Amino acid sequence: MHAETLCYMLHQLPVERKFGRSVLPPPSAQPRVPVKVAIPAGIATLGMRRWENGAFGWDNEFEKHRVDVPAFASMHTT
Repeated sequence: MHAETLCYMLHQLPVERKFGRSVLPPPSAQPRVPVKVAIPAGIATLGMRRWENGAFGWDNEFEKHRVDVPAFASMHTT
């Protein structure tokens, strides 16, 4: 909503008050190296019980659900 309001404000700004910036080259960066990360098996708890510890929750956050997740590996870059 705020981005839309800003767009309307910029659109109404007189042309002589608008100016562009010079484009700078992107900064150089070291190449990223993919690494496989092992994730152990375990239990994932999704959601929560209604009124658990008096905490607020949206409708899609109820009911508490536990899932056994097998071990897996995931690729990440460093």
